[in-house]
Amino acid sequence: MGVKVLHIILDNASTRAPRQLIGWIASLNISLEVHIYWLPKNASWLDQAELIFSKLQRDLLTPSDFDSKEQLSDELMDYFMELNRNPRPVRWTYTKDKFRAKFCPNQSNQLVA
Repeated sequence: MGVKVLHIILDNASTRAPRQLIGWIASLNISLEVHIYWLPKNASWLDQAELIFSKLQRDLLTPSDFDSKEQLSDELMDYFMELNRNPRPVRWTYTKDKFRAKFCPNQSNQLVA
């Protein structure tokens, strides 16, 4: 049983090119259905949802293989029930110093708090 449908969720930032992407996917001549979902502009509140999906991907979906949709559904429900039983606040670890080191290595103290 192979992949039949691919769902792609993208932000609607100016760096994306919807028409080009749709044309590019069409040019691939692949035998699966592709659904593209564009998030609303200025939807930074969705970053929290993205964090949850990223954690779900790492913890459960990769490299798992599910025998059925029912098994996947059951494991997803168990996963989220466990997360809800043991809630923990997000501890942000990204600092201005890490940002400077990565993006401005030759400029120090250029960011305003």
